[in-house]
Order: sequence, then structure tokens, then C-alpha cells
Amino acid sequence: MKNKIVLGNRELFYELSRKPVKNINLRVHPDLRITVSANKSISTEKIESFILSKAEWILSALHKFESKKEKLLDAENYFYLWGEKFDITVTEGRKNSIAVSGSCLIISLRDTSDIDLKNKVINEFYALECKQKITSLCEKVYRICNINGLQFPSIKFRNMRSRWGSCNPQKCILTFNTALARLPIACAEYVVFHEFTHFLHPNHSKAFYSQLEAYMPDWKERKRLLNEKSALLS
Repeated sequence: MKNKIVLGNRELFYELSRKPVKNINLRVHPDLRITVSANKSISTEKIESFILSKAEWILSALHKFESKKEKLLDAENYFYLWGEKFDITVTEGRKNSIAVSGSCLIISLRDTSDIDLKNKVINEFYALECKQKITSLCEKVYRICNINGLQFPSIKFRNMRSRWGSCNPQKCILTFNTALARLPIACAEYVVFHEFTHFLHPNHSKAFYSQLEAYMPDWKERKRLLNEKSALLS
């Protein structure tokens, strides 16, 4: 449920969900969403009083994420493919297509004024790139991990808002965010190893991280790089 609240001179909306939690939980997301979870016994007035008490922190977090989005500039002028930055050139053509030429991405569109069409073509390109690269990485990591009794998993791809990947050990399925194609390949390798490790340890226990470090000793540096790029999900 979305609710409106005024913080400083900004009119904002927050998403409220009722959960069996002890405290009021507040989060500001990279895509600028504000989410709050609270027990159903806590009144809306108390929740909004809590949000108001966190106004300075909320506005600061929003400003940080907004600044990151402005710096990325990839929505209109730039395109990121496996961590490399490309200029975008849009041309009119008989069919919608994308080609990489040197440091430039050439997008051919039937209607060059259609921004939604441009984004659709780019997202389809990301999905194809991600499928090819991540599938190849999974085949490599599958051989490296050599997990007894594990058949090669089913690999799926989705445009996810808040996760880079997920593992379903029971069904032997790995799912990856197509936005990984924007990031350096070191990030994608980390995510693939991370998800394969869940076949051995389905949680994030000490044993999980010990095993991950055995597979990938520099996983912390790779995770740090991944976190720095998290605004790309928004």
C-alpha cells in the first residue's frame, strides 16, 4: 500500500507492508522507492511519526541515489556492456537492430523518436548478451566446482529489480539478472560462483562463505565492485 508523506519540501510516497516484525523497518532503495514494514498493531500515525524522525537520513539517501543515476547517463547517451562504456548512435532503418562498432553502439530503429522502442531493443540486446556469456560462465564454474551428484542446472534469465541472481537447489535452477551484462565481467563471475555455492550451502552461513572463498579467494573485492554498481538495477 502506497502512502503520501511530506519530508522537508518534498512530497514523497512510501510503500507500507504489514508483517510480523517487532520494529518499524525503513529502507530507501536505489530506484528511489521508500519501503516500510511494521506490525499490524502499530498505527499509521506512529509509523509516519517514525518516518518524519528519519527525514534527514531519507532525503540524504535519495540525494545519493539520484546523484548516482545522473552520473551514469546511460539512459540517453551512453551504453554499458560488460563494464565498458559505449557512445550511442541512433539511426533510422527498416528493422530494429543493434551493432557494436569500436566504442560506439549503433541502434537502428524503424521509429527513431520512440524512446520505449529504443529501450526495448537495448533490453533485448542485454538479455541475449547475458544469456550467451552467463551460460558459458556457468559451464566453466560447473566444471570447477565439481559438486558430487549435481547435474548441470537449468539456467534462467530475468530483468530483476533487486537481485543479481538466485539459486533453487531443490529444482536445480539458477536465475540471473539480465542487467549483469552492464557490469564488469568480474562481477558476473562472482555472482555465478556465489549461486553455485548455494547448491552446497543454501544459506549465507560461515560454511557458505568459507566454500565461496575456496572457489574464489578475491570474492570480497568482486562483491565490493558489484555493490558500487548496484544503482544500475534501478
